[in-house]
Amino acid sequence: MRAAVLTIFALLLATFGFIVLNLEPATISLFGLVRVTHPLGVVLSVTFLAGALLVYLLMEGASLRRSWHDRQELRATKLSDETADAYHLGLEALAQGDLGAAREIFERVLRYDQDHVGASYALGNLERDAGDVEAAIRRHITANARKPGTPAILWALAEDYVQAGRVDECLRALDDLLAQAPNGREALAKKREVYEAAGRLEEAIEAAQALLRAGAPDDGSLNDLRLKAAQRAPTPESARMHLQAAIKHDKRCTAAYRLLGELFWKDDNAREAEKTWKSGWKAAGDLGLLHRLADAHLASNEGKKALKLVSQAREARSDDPLAALLHVQTALQLEAFDEAEKALAAETLADHPAAALLRLELASRQDRSDSIGPLSMEAAGALGTLQAPYACRACGKALDEWSAQCPACERYDTIQLAWIGKASLPKTGVDVAAGGEDQKSEEEPPS
Repeated sequence: MRAAVLTIFALLLATFGFIVLNLEPATISLFGLVRVTHPLGVVLSVTFLAGALLVYLLMEGASLRRSWHDRQELRATKLSDETADAYHLGLEALAQGDLGAAREIFERVLRYDQDHVGASYALGNLERDAGDVEAAIRRHITANARKPGTPAILWALAEDYVQAGRVDECLRALDDLLAQAPNGREALAKKREVYEAAGRLEEAIEAAQALLRAGAPDDGSLNDLRLKAAQRAPTPESARMHLQAAIKHDKRCTAAYRLLGELFWKDDNAREAEKTWKSGWKAAGDLGLLHRLADAHLASNEGKKALKLVSQAREARSDDPLAALLHVQTALQLEAFDEAEKALAAETLADHPAAALLRLELASRQDRSDSIGPLSMEAAGALGTLQAPYACRACGKALDEWSAQCPACERYDTIQLAWIGKASLPKTGVDVAAGGEDQKSEEEPPS
């Protein structure tokens, strides 16, 4: 500024000298409209000084503009600092669980700065938690428009859409996340969950497979989906496809063997059913499959084959009371009383309550009336300790029939045999059945 003043002062001195040296009059015409007669030095000097003044004013204007911008930037910086402080206060209130205060602070931040992404994101989450899902969606869409592709915002949108029941939009948000990280386990797991909740099991299976390819540990959810899809399949062929895939994925998936065998059995393909259950018994060692296989052989008039299978199982599992109970029951059904009595003598059945019921049935079937009285008392006491013949190994729920899914904990492939046996109480005519056997009264003895 000082240099500009000195320059103007020097120009004034030069102009004064120019006027003194050029005092002759001169006439100047401006476009033929105005004619001015003055000394040439005066005219030129006035014109030059007007230009210099204009330059000075322009320089001053630029300086004023810079000053105004500086003040605006200072004000914006101060406002930004205040907004940042308020935003952090909102985060602290949120961390302390004071949701009302947090919401009020975030709203104030947005009044100061409507483009504040963090406040929009946090406020949208609070609105969703409060049940105002549509407001949360609008808030998060705005935040995503200001900072596109932010993972936290896309996650928030996915959660919003899930709660709003807008499945396809949720999946698009998850796909946007996966576009950034194709092997993102959380996004793949969320897709599987959303597809399953929507009943789109085929797509849920694909998402579960992608999750395993991404390196996630196998928690059994893929086969759970296949079992569920098999039970809901529109055709037996589709159900078989899912069950065979489940067995291929996990050779010990007993529920898949059981359901696949039942499909063959209903289709009057006894051989394939028996083959399937036998494969499952060998692969998984589940006595429930062996029990079902023995029943199938009995129904096909292949009693000797059934007895051989359960006898081999008892020998292989000499310390397993269930194997001994299955042997006894099969022998009783075939009226192989000597073999049944021998199996009942196994040490593993000495104190087993189901063995008391089978001993009573054996005495009743052999007409040993002298033993029925004491055995009836023993069997009656045993009845109170036995629950249903099946139980869930995950939650302990007792069931009267086998099921692929536990109705209590909703886990798949967890239902197993709890005990096996059947007996009659001659004095009361009460029958107890287990392991899927039919109940029969004293007047109608089992054949």
